[in-house]
Amino acid sequence: AVSSIISRYKFLNEMKALEEKYNMEIPKGAGEIVDSAGAEFVEKYGKEELKNIAKINFKNTEKIEKLLQ
Repeated sequence: AVSSIISRYKFLNEMKALEEKYNMEIPKGAGEIVDSAGAEFVEKYGKEELKNIAKINFKNTEKIEKLLQ
């Protein structure tokens, strides 16, 4: 149980650091909010940079590409 608490703490700290670095909210999980934020991120920083902060083998990546078309 302690290890999951530490892992979550580390995850949240890393997400906060990414939000500060990219100056935008980066929502967690899935859904329309995540897809919209992903499209905004790609517009600002490019698809290659998305690979540095997100797992790109999920359906969200396909949805982001559709939003950008």
